[in-house]
Amino acid sequence: MLDYKVAYFAGVDVAFNNRITKLMKASYSKTLDIQYGIYNDGPYKGSLTINCKASYGIKDYIIDALAFPYRTSHGKVHGGFEKEIIHWLPIIMQTLANFDKQYHWSEHGIILAGRSKGAAEAMLLIEHLAPVAPIHICFACEPPKICDKEYAEYLNGFSTPVFITCYKNDIVPG
Repeated sequence: MLDYKVAYFAGVDVAFNNRITKLMKASYSKTLDIQYGIYNDGPYKGSLTINCKASYGIKDYIIDALAFPYRTSHGKVHGGFEKEIIHWLPIIMQTLANFDKQYHWSEHGIILAGRSKGAAEAMLLIEHLAPVAPIHICFACEPPKICDKEYAEYLNGFSTPVFITCYKNDIVPG
């Protein structure tokens, strides 16, 4: 049975780079920025951490604005974020394979986290990374709306707990 308190705080740790061994910061064309690491505590020890970073520059803001719905076979998602992930996914998967050779993280699973645009990217990565290894947690801090109800139901089918925090007056999730 999932201990939600332990899972929640592991997600917070990853979002704020606590209790992790940092492996690499990657910037894919300065639009998709990821901090990779290995979690060092509790039941998730040894899990790969993927922390997607928030918007930073003009390219990011353009992608943010490309919120036109993108139809997948499971529902509609934010077009800018999904196309960005699909574009960089082969390189991300190669990076994960290289880390697995050294750290054997696939035996332990994955923890996803992100803030703002990064939170949206983390949630969209669930679908693409679930076939690789179990995703224990997705911690999304202040995410914009990224999908319709149909896709949200599809994401729920992965049984990955998604913890979403949202400050009520934040313009991004609002």
